[in-house]
Amino acid sequence: HGKQAAVADGEGKGFPFLRQDYDVKEVFDEVFLASIRPSLLRATTTHPRLHSVWYDLLGLLVPAFKKPREGEDAEAEIAERDDASNDLQSFWTTIVDEGLLQSSSERKFLAMELLKRMSPLLAAGDLQIVLSDPMMVCLKQNLKRQENYLHTSAKKCVRYLYSLMKRD
Repeated sequence: HGKQAAVADGEGKGFPFLRQDYDVKEVFDEVFLASIRPSLLRATTTHPRLHSVWYDLLGLLVPAFKKPREGEDAEAEIAERDDASNDLQSFWTTIVDEGLLQSSSERKFLAMELLKRMSPLLAAGDLQIVLSDPMMVCLKQNLKRQENYLHTSAKKCVRYLYSLMKRD
């Protein structure tokens, strides 16, 4: 069900620290997420682009998020997991709310990028997870004054979210 044959299908290439046969649930365990948070926080070296680790990691949660690698079918079917919402909650709280949003402007920008990129891929019920209190505080604080470093980014993020809601 959630098992991945990492070597056989090429899925685990971005996660060499995982066993060959791992359960996706292990990746989104809060203790494991907390242990990899420092490494993920350093994945802002490609700012303002998204580091490939985010595509690999979030592709496990939301298959449509994954960037297809050369030779892979972008439309490949991946079974949805029943516990995906719980895993999203663990990821968002541990990595975004308690990590990215408690750090530098580059990391807050990354959190806004993740919000923008994930929102159209999530079920309506999961939007409340990514529109968390810390995310809303970050957006509000940066929208207050034009002089704020992330004002333009926050404005673009909110406009994008508004356009998504307006469409549906």
